[in-house]
Amino acid sequence: MLAGSGFAAAVTVVAVIALVILRPVPAVAITPDRLPLEPTSWTVETLLEESMTGVPAPEVAESRRGAEWEGWFVQLDLDSPTATFIQPQRTQIEWNDDLSGTSRVIAGVPMSADGSPIEPVPASAEATGTILYEDSWAPGELVTPFPTAPPDDVDGMRAYLQAFLREQGGTDADAPSAGDYVLAVTSLMQVWTLSEAAQRAAITVVLDAAGVTVAGETTDRAGRSGVVLNTEPTDLQPDYRTRLIIDPASWRILAAETNTIDGLPDFGIPAGAVTDYTIWR
Repeated sequence: MLAGSGFAAAVTVVAVIALVILRPVPAVAITPDRLPLEPTSWTVETLLEESMTGVPAPEVAESRRGAEWEGWFVQLDLDSPTATFIQPQRTQIEWNDDLSGTSRVIAGVPMSADGSPIEPVPASAEATGTILYEDSWAPGELVTPFPTAPPDDVDGMRAYLQAFLREQGGTDADAPSAGDYVLAVTSLMQVWTLSEAAQRAAITVVLDAAGVTVAGETTDRAGRSGVVLNTEPTDLQPDYRTRLIIDPASWRILAAETNTIDGLPDFGIPAGAVTDYTIWR
């Protein structure tokens, strides 16, 4: 997984590609630690049952165009020396119904693999708050696989995500796995801020698909408690396995953690290592 070009292409492809190309800074050889797991009484069945009952009053009543997320990425470059820190990147995208918009990638606080800030800040790090990348689109220029607002109901969300998967190819979009749906949802959340109802519907779709298990509970990089859902690799992302972190109290998607299955031996990255970690705040 190598650093690539700018953000403009990111909105036209699936999440695994978008997460790769949002990396305009030098190589980082270490990987984020996997989120620690604690036992939980939640099961897929109890989560699924709970997700379909007792809908709370929403704070975000409608999904809106635009999104913001924070990424912790393994940044690889064969021509650059290795480094010993991770610099998270905050991505912001704003766009309009005429397909105009702007995007920017902003440098975060340098971190060690365990998620603790590094003091003093490494000399090779970008200053926190530095805009690493910025772009804009005139009306009609933005290309996105999600031009229409996502639905708030489960059946509508399932059909909406299946349409995306069918467009991407490489998977049986009429019977997607949980991993397929996670890939679709995390792609969607790069360009839309989802309402509570839409997030709840998306989580229900994942829980109701084949190939999902509950790994345990955790505390994410933003200090929030959540339940970790394991999913299997997909045809679109065959070399990686993604864990989705959800909050069953608010039914929000908190984060996604992607692990390499066989490792990246050219970079000394072992099997199971975290290659990217994304937080939605």
